[in-house]
Amino acid sequence: MVPPPFAFSVIRDPKERFASFYFYMRHKIREQVDMSGPITNHAIHAALTEPAEMFFFNPDEDLEQRIRLAWANRTMTYFALRRLERRREDARHDLTALLEAAMLNVDQLSAVYDFEDLSPLEDDVETLWGARPEIVACNTNKGPVAQGESRWARLLDELGSDRLSRGLEKFVFEDNVFVDALVARNLGEGGRLKGLAGLR
Repeated sequence: MVPPPFAFSVIRDPKERFASFYFYMRHKIREQVDMSGPITNHAIHAALTEPAEMFFFNPDEDLEQRIRLAWANRTMTYFALRRLERRREDARHDLTALLEAAMLNVDQLSAVYDFEDLSPLEDDVETLWGARPEIVACNTNKGPVAQGESRWARLLDELGSDRLSRGLEKFVFEDNVFVDALVARNLGEGGRLKGLAGLR
């Protein structure tokens, strides 16, 4: 008997996901610059060669907006709008509408897992198909920050200002609202944010 379609997503703590992505991309871009020279054809990538303050709070208003559209609240954007980057016209969507759309799209998934513990995903795949995948022990996309170190805390240290730290919170505010709402629904069990009903 063929099992039903299994569609899932993995969600990471918004602050840690955001900061981890920043450090990973910055590391990759700076490696590219070291090998090939200055970046001249991609303004956002070029900005990654600057200090963190200049990247997130760029004096060029147009570039700063482009960075926010591309980088801020990606988790909410993905679940609500089904893409990773926002467009200028998306400003018409208020937080309530975005959250409602995101939760409706979550309902289309079989399960949602916490990035910090993917063993429940291994359990579910084994239950469905009889073979256990090696996910937890597999990390092929390591960034420059040591495992176990808070990426968010390190990023705040680089900013070195309470004012800038508060400004950075806006990049993950909607993501936090979404994750909090998902956790509050408590539809999962055994480490799942949303579980597979009747799987066992």
